[in-house]
Amino acid sequence: MRLTRIYCNKAKQAHGRITLDKSRSRHLITALRTRLGAELIVFNGQGKSFTATLIDAHSSKAIIKLGELQPEIAPSSPRIMLIQGMARNDRMDWIIQKATELGVYRILPAFTDHGIVKLDNKRSQKKLVHWQEIAIAACEQSGRSTLPIVEAAQPLTHWLQSENVQQGFVFDIGEYPSLNEFKPPQEQVQLLIGSEGGLSEAELEMAVHYGMQKCRLGSQVLRTETAALAAISTVQALWGDFRSSPL
Repeated sequence: MRLTRIYCNKAKQAHGRITLDKSRSRHLITALRTRLGAELIVFNGQGKSFTATLIDAHSSKAIIKLGELQPEIAPSSPRIMLIQGMARNDRMDWIIQKATELGVYRILPAFTDHGIVKLDNKRSQKKLVHWQEIAIAACEQSGRSTLPIVEAAQPLTHWLQSENVQQGFVFDIGEYPSLNEFKPPQEQVQLLIGSEGGLSEAELEMAVHYGMQKCRLGSQVLRTETAALAAISTVQALWGDFRSSPL
């Protein structure tokens, strides 16, 4: 039987006791209906997982006794960063959930010229907390022990001007190389995906100016959420977790 997995950043050493905060307690006891004495897996988001037992099933202050440290699963290599143009409605939630399951290490929601989603600072911070919770739930479900870094939304131009592009790819329709025509990245790969309206010519030029390389994902026009997951999966298949044999 597959054990329930729950996130707690307080889990540091084997055989200790940890008290979950109200939110995580309610999730464990009320949402997951975990009962006193149940065996669990607790992970701290930094690569460590422990066997554990629920020893106090209070829905506002659950207490867990940690057991043995589990063998660590190495994070995906190369590290994948997704720079995702802000998508409408629940599409952004879906992208963050699936990107987490596929092994990205960093996600940056970006405001783009053709994007229609606008957030003030208050809404942006509220969205950030919401997205981080989505990433936590995706880790709990998928078995990941390392949480991806989900950043607050910012204009794409700000990121391009402040970030050191390392093996970055921007996707566009045209006679551009496919990902398999590029050399394998050393440590990190950055994937830039536009919002529903795509990236503007100015944004494409700016991305190339700051070191990104244009490439294509087949000959079809993909929805933004499809393009993001197709790009991540292609990287994992060519150079990462999905490879059947070493390069």
